[in-house]
Amino acid sequence: MPLYSYACPGCGRSLDLRHGVDEVDELHTCPHCGGRLRRTLTPTRHWWPANHRPGFEGSGQRQFLDPDFQARRRDELQRMQEE
Repeated sequence: MPLYSYACPGCGRSLDLRHGVDEVDELHTCPHCGGRLRRTLTPTRHWWPANHRPGFEGSGQRQFLDPDFQARRRDELQRMQEE
């Protein structure tokens, strides 16, 4: 089950509740003061694929998709054919 962040406007506390997606719109009460909890929206985390993480610029897939790398390879191949 996913973890959702809530804030209580009554007592000012922040809580993390674990429940199903179907329970997001239901009323959640603060266990401390009994007030209605309001959902706190947080940015989603993005996980870089291994070949696109910063610092992994030398990986094959990233080089293959890089237009500068493609232009250099094209020039190298053309020089090799001319020789």
